[in-house]
Amino acid sequence: MSRHLLVWLLQTHAFDDASPRHDTRGYELPTVLGDQTLRYVHGGMAPRTLPWPGLEGVAPGQKGPADFGLSSAWPPQRPLRAERRPVTTTREEVMANVYAAFGWRGSREEGDERVVVLSVRTPPGLRDVRIDHGFVEHVARHANRGAFANYVLPTLKEPHEVWLTHVGSSRGGAFRHHFLAAFDDGVTAVVVVEPGEAPVAWNFFPVRRRTDVRKRRKGMLLYSRRQEGGEG
Repeated sequence: MSRHLLVWLLQTHAFDDASPRHDTRGYELPTVLGDQTLRYVHGGMAPRTLPWPGLEGVAPGQKGPADFGLSSAWPPQRPLRAERRPVTTTREEVMANVYAAFGWRGSREEGDERVVVLSVRTPPGLRDVRIDHGFVEHVARHANRGAFANYVLPTLKEPHEVWLTHVGSSRGGAFRHHFLAAFDDGVTAVVVVEPGEAPVAWNFFPVRRRTDVRKRRKGMLLYSRRQEGGEG
């Protein structure tokens, strides 16, 4: 995808049905390309009625790997490696695990949920992703996810694939970036990111079943290490 096209989609919130379809000036894009892209997005996505969160929240009817010249086989070659953190039980211990994985040693005050812990450099063509205290709290709600906290940064820095996926909700649905990375222990890490001018990490979970991975490889492919020549 043209980098200018992606910037236009993100900055103008073109996935909102009310967005002006001619607003491509200043992005070095012809109006017709913007219209074609919106027709793909709106025409290729199912009605926004499915619940979220949960894997069931990924709307059906979206394009998949074969539509972008990728194999449906998973995991890809050259998986990443990361060490699991100690298994903990209390929420405070889980949060400490996650903060340690991000190298954060500061203090936080009540109401600091949106304060940025760190900004992560992603592959070329994608915006850096912010991690805030709210993301740490979200991950810490699930003790088993805290043990995989070391998988988050490699997934954002060296994903095998990044997808722009339509997820449904009772409020009409939304679009999220899904960073996917396979690890050598058989786990695939998924980091869900809210797109925009300053993308922010929103959710994280490790999965093993191929069917769960397949549900996340949907929508519009934004990045593939195989297409970038990084896969053997």
